[in-house]
Amino acid sequence: MDGQRPRVEQAQAGAKAPAAAALPWRLRHPVLSRSLLYGLGLVLLVALVMAWMDRRAVNEADEHLALQKKMENLSIPLQQDPSGTVVLRALEEDYPLAGLPDDLRGLHHRMRALALASAGRLDEAIAAGAEAVNAESPGVGRELAQLEHARMLLRAKRNDEALGALRDPPSDLDTIPLVGVFRAQTRATVAVRQEQREQAKGLLAKAWGGLAEPLPASSEVFFEGHDWTGAEVVFALARDLADLQDPEGAAATWRRLLRVAPGDARVAVEAAIGLEAAGASSDAEAALGRAREINAVNGAAYLQALLTRMEADRAASLEALAQKAGLSLKSGEPGTR
Repeated sequence: MDGQRPRVEQAQAGAKAPAAAALPWRLRHPVLSRSLLYGLGLVLLVALVMAWMDRRAVNEADEHLALQKKMENLSIPLQQDPSGTVVLRALEEDYPLAGLPDDLRGLHHRMRALALASAGRLDEAIAAGAEAVNAESPGVGRELAQLEHARMLLRAKRNDEALGALRDPPSDLDTIPLVGVFRAQTRATVAVRQEQREQAKGLLAKAWGGLAEPLPASSEVFFEGHDWTGAEVVFALARDLADLQDPEGAAATWRRLLRVAPGDARVAVEAAIGLEAAGASSDAEAALGRAREINAVNGAAYLQALLTRMEADRAASLEALAQKAGLSLKSGEPGTR
């Protein structure tokens, strides 16, 4: 009995001792834990790489757009130096063709053509315009280059060649309506020169009928050295079309212009002048009132400033129309923009 007592006491002591602590999960399942940690690390790494790539793409896109705008802005010094010397030097030194992305080389040729045309070097401008067409990929850029090339040919009185320059089918007018307008105007110019006024009117009327009411506010396109807004383009189209119409048709065109570009004060003023010329005096006064509503704070001052920048005949029309509306505008007084 005495020999068994130590064993009993040892057994009792063992029963009272705490159980050994459980091993951590990662030690009990080392292979699985390493796999999970590796997977999580890989996911995190991929996420970081993707975020870096997205940011880099945004930066590159911003830099690309900035470069494009700088090249387009060369049209500003061209207005101050019609000889084109400054622009041609900038294109050669600051924006050399070899250092440009492929999709900006067409713009390089377009700006060079504009500078040469401004200097009266039409043959060289036409050649540069052809290079611009060849450098552009199919799409809006190429069509704009074609249109600029065609219009330079028109300046040189090469009408048939101008039509031939518009050889590719036009782009989708639903997505880029302004380009379709430029195309119609270019073709109509040739038709008028060939004394085919009805054909010209049909071309313009088709483009006019394809415009949405109202025109999308974001519509804008860089063409012939100018950032054209949608309102500017549709006004030019309405004016060209109205010139080929009888008074009734012209009045209908000017009324619709107010629906196509309803929020533009300049459009409302031009529509008022057109309506007055077409004999629709009451509509003309309403359009002028609309222009003043759009510029509610300084409506009269806006009209005065606009008057000083108009051609003499249209300025006289606006002055007479304003007098009917009880406004005193004087074409000889300076205005403020």
